[in-house]
Amino acid sequence: MTIVVAYQETPEGRRALGHAMAEAGLRHTDLVVLTAPSRPDGDPVTRLPEVPVPHLGGPPAADGSVTTAEHPAVAVHLRNAVKPDHLADELLDLAGELDAELIVIGLRRRSPVGKLLLGSAAQHILLNSTVPVLAVRLPD
Repeated sequence: MTIVVAYQETPEGRRALGHAMAEAGLRHTDLVVLTAPSRPDGDPVTRLPEVPVPHLGGPPAADGSVTTAEHPAVAVHLRNAVKPDHLADELLDLAGELDAELIVIGLRRRSPVGKLLLGSAAQHILLNSTVPVLAVRLPD
């Protein structure tokens, strides 16, 4: 099976990516990274950053794999979002297409007014996913 993570070049995106890599290592499965620019006019993501990987002890290798003594290499596959304006729906569709066992997303803080006025892609994923979702946030 596969783990799917949504990634944008933000602190929340990097944290989600690190946790997704850790989960893939622990579960001995592949990781598919759905990437989208952090701004509508931004360039597509073509390369993943070095991120700390919880429980695995370090960043991925240049080829995207993560290897430690405890876990075999994790194969990481990049997929650029086709419809970045609807990333939540695209992530859910991708998870269904790949028969994913887990979706990983990063959360950002929103004010109470922001929660009332604005929809949330994370909320949409949490409420509509047919597979478990690991939602990670930045530490306080």
